[in-house]
Amino acid sequence: MGCSRNCGLISGAVIGAVLAVFGGILMPVGDMIIEKTIQKEAVLEEGTIAFQNWVKTGTEVYRQFWIFDVQNPQEVIVNSSNIKVKQRGPYTYSPTPLEAEEKLTIKLEAVLEEGTIAFQNWVKTGTEVYRQFWIFDVQNPQEVIVNSSNIKVKQRGPYTYRVRYLAKENITQDPEDHTVSFVQPNGAIFEPSLSVGTENDTFTVLNLAVAAAPHLYPNAFVQVVLNSLIKKSKSSMFQVRTVKELLWGYTDPFLSLVPYPITTTIGVFYPYNNTVDGVYKVFNGKDNISKVAIIDTYKGKKNLSYWPSYCDMVNGTDAASFPPFIEKTRVLQFFSSDICRSIYAVFGADINLKGIPVYRFVLPANAFASPLQNPDNHCFCTEKIISKNCTLYGVLDIGKCKEGKPVYISLPHFLHASPEIGELIEGLNPNEEEHSTYLDVEPITGFTLQFAKRLQVNILVKPAKKIESVPKLSPSTCSEAKQEPMALVRQVQAAVYVTSSGLQRPWTPYKP
Repeated sequence: MGCSRNCGLISGAVIGAVLAVFGGILMPVGDMIIEKTIQKEAVLEEGTIAFQNWVKTGTEVYRQFWIFDVQNPQEVIVNSSNIKVKQRGPYTYSPTPLEAEEKLTIKLEAVLEEGTIAFQNWVKTGTEVYRQFWIFDVQNPQEVIVNSSNIKVKQRGPYTYRVRYLAKENITQDPEDHTVSFVQPNGAIFEPSLSVGTENDTFTVLNLAVAAAPHLYPNAFVQVVLNSLIKKSKSSMFQVRTVKELLWGYTDPFLSLVPYPITTTIGVFYPYNNTVDGVYKVFNGKDNISKVAIIDTYKGKKNLSYWPSYCDMVNGTDAASFPPFIEKTRVLQFFSSDICRSIYAVFGADINLKGIPVYRFVLPANAFASPLQNPDNHCFCTEKIISKNCTLYGVLDIGKCKEGKPVYISLPHFLHASPEIGELIEGLNPNEEEHSTYLDVEPITGFTLQFAKRLQVNILVKPAKKIESVPKLSPSTCSEAKQEPMALVRQVQAAVYVTSSGLQRPWTPYKP
């Protein structure tokens, strides 16, 4: 049967519609194929085009410079004439990037798994780490007790201990989430050659148990009972203790008389020896090198349960290393169990460490600023009275992670703290050079080659009407309490690296 003209038009329309539909299918399919190819080749992993060009750029990169040549220097010097310049250039330089093999080697060796350089130094640090202590020796204890005078202190130290000499334990790799878990054993070995005296040197210091009693037991009746025990034990607001006792613990005579089970051993860093820090779980970088050494959980949690909101998060690494290829613009976040929080450092300067170029990252004043100065710190202010409604700055209440004890930390000599905090204590001289915290990081590998972590441990002293040995605070002091500095802590790491002549140590701790 023949087809009329109209039939032909209809048939043509149907065929055209079918072709149009096919075109509508084929074009998206083509787009999908191209998109998948781009997505695949844009991934930074071995074998992709993106990785090949990322490891070593496939194009030539130049820097060109034009120099202004001054034409009339004498006229400018003699007559103060306008400067006449002539532009000359370009002078062209081609920066030398890391070779492909170098970048790939760094990426592979930075992974925290058996056999890599990073893992070897991570399990047991290849550098010497020290903690140096300066103790505040109270010069006028009787004047403080009798007349509520300002405390006069004299700093003595350093007393040096080697720490972090024990290898990590219970190391367990998890191939599913690319993490490795471990605990860090704690131990401290006294180093006489790096100290001003022996561990048996004595100091007049605050009585930790007596000073903490009003804070821990505000009830008047309980304070009456405690007052009788303090008097019976012949304890006072101040005591004489050796360096070893003050730092690592001693049996307190007052606490020994308390008629119910409590810990009678007390010390600024008790317990420390024969304990472990952790469990830590960190990313090993196997699947993503930009996450290597970053802490996933601490003691099984991503939060600390000490602070509200985001202040409670465990962020960054432990500061021993960071993911490789560090830029100066990066903010280095790290967690420190010593201060019960995560904190950060920002780029400060380029440093030459015995021929090794490193970036010095410093702890900024903003880290301990009040919420008025740095709103991000609002969740670190957990009480309103001592902090004067969160307006004071430079100290951090870490009592929640110290079993409720009135422990505050600050930078040494109350550096970057509110002036009124330190004005009640004579003998403090804060300065940036001696009292700031810094990390010297090799930017390509991300390894911390040298650091100085400095902090001051303070005890809050509250007035107590029912405890006779706690002096009444003078009207010029903070109406509620004052903070008594106990000790300065400076944790330092001496970088060790291999040269043709053997092991070299470019830095040593402060030696008296």
